[in-house]
Amino acid sequence: MPEQRQAPPDDVICPYVFISDGGSAVRVGGESNASLRYQLTISETARECTALPNGGMTIKVGVQGLALLGPAGGPGTFSSPFHVTIRDGNRILASRSRTVSVTVPRGQTQGEYMFVEDGFTVPPDAMSDNVIIEVGFGRGPSQAAPARSTRRR
Repeated sequence: MPEQRQAPPDDVICPYVFISDGGSAVRVGGESNASLRYQLTISETARECTALPNGGMTIKVGVQGLALLGPAGGPGTFSSPFHVTIRDGNRILASRSRTVSVTVPRGQTQGEYMFVEDGFTVPPDAMSDNVIIEVGFGRGPSQAAPARSTRRR
């Protein structure tokens, strides 16, 4: 008898996107605003979830943001480590780090970045209301509680 596959549910509840504590921006320069060279910030987040036949789901995460020049800054390309983590409480289900690079052209005061990370899989045994998506500047997942929700349907 051939194996029967169950169709995925029509509606899947996509986890919230949180910006990790301290991960919303990176400032480079001195202590005062006058010595700020540049700042990288997150301006928008989005996610898309697709149910899998086995009861799990896949997640795609998009992030958009800006590089803003400060009084001591000039045009160029600026970069910082960035992480996207799928977690269930303190249990990390998946995590990826990447480098975000932004170019601010000559004559401009800001530049924009955008990227999409896809292919995250949440197994059926990890499907709970505690699953969240955490994004932020930095090298990896923090153990701190999420700081801000940017839920969209």
